[in-house]
Amino acid sequence: MMQILTLLPSAARTVDTTGPTLEIADGAQNLAVYVRVTALSSGASLTVTIEDSPDGVAWATLLSFSAITSVSTLALRATQLGRYVRARGQLAGTSPSVTYSVVAVGR
Repeated sequence: MMQILTLLPSAARTVDTTGPTLEIADGAQNLAVYVRVTALSSGASLTVTIEDSPDGVAWATLLSFSAITSVSTLALRATQLGRYVRARGQLAGTSPSVTYSVVAVGR
């Protein structure tokens, strides 16, 4: 069974953001995560980290995207999953503004 999770909806962001805690469907064996950046201010960069948790309290890094400095779509896959997942976006640069979304597909 495929499950699509919107970890962070598309929006222009000017501060670091942590998305909501979402539960992964029972039986999901892997997670494909897609980061889509559609706009960046000059000199801005975005680092996205995907965290997972067995209980929604204790979080660990599941995936980490390298700093993104251009409009692009990137993907990473994980095979060892906790029950819960969330995304964290960290911005760098002088007055950064980045428009991006993070979507995961569990199978």
